[in-house]
Amino acid sequence: MFDGITYVGPPVDDQALLDELPRQLADILRQTNGLVACGGAFHIRGVCTDPAWHSLRAAWRGPRAFVTAYRSAQPTDIPFAQDALGDQYLLREGGVWRLSTESDEVEICAESLTEFLEEVSADPIRYLMLGHLVAFWNDGGALAPGQLLSVYPPLVTEHNGGYSYRAISAADRLGALVRFASQVRDLPDGTTVSITTTTD
Repeated sequence: MFDGITYVGPPVDDQALLDELPRQLADILRQTNGLVACGGAFHIRGVCTDPAWHSLRAAWRGPRAFVTAYRSAQPTDIPFAQDALGDQYLLREGGVWRLSTESDEVEICAESLTEFLEEVSADPIRYLMLGHLVAFWNDGGALAPGQLLSVYPPLVTEHNGGYSYRAISAADRLGALVRFASQVRDLPDGTTVSITTTTD
């Protein structure tokens, strides 16, 4: 179904979680326990304990679960997938919703899991709005499994210059997005913000 597969998940080792999932998603994960596809553009999580960046349990129920960090996420949302920039795709009441991890907002993007996966498979760059990933590729960049694309400045800001791109660990990218969203989600549109970067 997907091109450019760079990672396939390990065997299922979290049967209890698998048994909780909607039948269609569970059937998919029984066949292939998650994967990274489209050259890193799209990641379906697996029911496994390791690696942590691939673990659906960690994303859904772990200490850094999205529901604990984002007000727009609900405990019943299943964060089964993400794109290269770190936006999350949630199964909610049979549909697939996109969680913008910069702004803490959700919007429906498909009425069913089948529709969503077909759209991603047909044209992941257009459907997932990943023009910035293409720019990164055009500069010779590549994402390894477990990495996401860091984009600066944040996409929700307006500015007159270009963007800089860097491949970083998924944990670092998602942590930075949580911190940013917590600071800007209550600001009115058009608010002027100053962004300070730090180095470790």
